[in-house]
Amino acid sequence: MIFAAVFPFISICDYQKWGSPVVKAWHVFATPTMYLLDNNLEIILRPNSARQMDAWVDWYGFFRPQEVN
Repeated sequence: MIFAAVFPFISICDYQKWGSPVVKAWHVFATPTMYLLDNNLEIILRPNSARQMDAWVDWYGFFRPQEVN
């Protein structure tokens, strides 16, 4: 079950707890679990903390070429 309308992010629950195939497929080891996705919804980072996510986004934004409109 996807609760996209309730949260500003994708949230999934199948009520199977830690035995869920989703837990195994996405390598969820704690809640919340964060993923940074690219434009194709591919995982590019599975950070251990919000601090790691922020550092990676800052670094990636610095080195990523600016898009021309």
